[in-house]
Amino acid sequence: MLASIIICTYNRSDLLKDSITSIQNQCFPMDQFEIVVVDNNSFDNTRQIFDQLARVSPVPIKYVFEERQGLSYARNSGIEYSVGEIVVFTDDDVIAEKTWLREMLSVFDNHDVACVGGPIRPIWPFEKPSWLNADWLIEPLSVSEFNSAKDKSYFTGHYPFGANIAFRRDSFNQFGVFSLDLGRQAGRLLSNEEIELCQRIEAAGKLIGFAPNAIIYHKIAPERLTKQWFYRRFYWQGRSDAVLDANLGRDVYGRLRQCVTSILTSYFVDGHVDFYQKCKNRMSKGYLHQRIIQADTGEKGNTYRPIRAFEKLLNTMSATSTSTHNLADEALKEKIRLLEEQVAGLQASNSWRITAPLRAIHKWIMNISK
Repeated sequence: MLASIIICTYNRSDLLKDSITSIQNQCFPMDQFEIVVVDNNSFDNTRQIFDQLARVSPVPIKYVFEERQGLSYARNSGIEYSVGEIVVFTDDDVIAEKTWLREMLSVFDNHDVACVGGPIRPIWPFEKPSWLNADWLIEPLSVSEFNSAKDKSYFTGHYPFGANIAFRRDSFNQFGVFSLDLGRQAGRLLSNEEIELCQRIEAAGKLIGFAPNAIIYHKIAPERLTKQWFYRRFYWQGRSDAVLDANLGRDVYGRLRQCVTSILTSYFVDGHVDFYQKCKNRMSKGYLHQRIIQADTGEKGNTYRPIRAFEKLLNTMSATSTSTHNLADEALKEKIRLLEEQVAGLQASNSWRITAPLRAIHKWIMNISK
């Protein structure tokens, strides 16, 4: 078997049917790939939908039930029960182009490529909100063209998303499977499980290829198109980043200081915090929160490193605070200068001269009413 396509699902049978159907209709030899549906403890009619599609499937298809809640558990079970030389992951709320699988697998012709990813384009449930106007905002919805990878034909630093990613099977033997302390869990929007695995692959000198025409269309859930969802999503991204840093043994002091400075600066300087900065602040707060949890419970059996990082941060907080207040002073001076310019412009205008009698009458009335 050349390829196994793994779809992990949880209580989304209404979406799952379209995803499976689009994969069954691939322009690819039907006997050369299989579909593996991993039911991560659903309590809707997921099994019934699977059985209906399996009875008439032109492609080998199997059902795996994984009762341990969590996306990484489900993906790892999919790896265990699949047989393809290439293991492809996608989601239960996507539509695949007919040539998707063929385009994805073609990149593996380069034997230095251990992993491949492709573009993910949105299917909006209604008109996209006007405030959702930047790539960095859309990417948390698992949508990206990956332009940096497109320019180089491979990923570095910015990695594929789980809705459109594939691995050589022997990569899991060399670099391990998905980390169980990352990835979506019940009530927790953890992520970064693909990033951690990709970084292990990249550190070993293997390539992560880009398949520009292996296109997946992702159905955006309406409940995700609210600012509150984005605040929550960025908070959990911060927590995910902290777990990833701990797993990789990184020095976190620089990130801690960056988080604190970002939060303090936004409030001292701006007063009003816009949506962009609120998202950044939620991510910073999530990162700090997770580091505190790690320091309290022990990071990989060692509490010393996170506690030392926090001590170092606290020792320099006064300097950071002073620097932030200096920024605030400069920002206030600039606002006053702009206001003075506006007043001077108003006083020099024809409108100011024409309304002078009215202002004089108003002043007289106010004086006699005291």
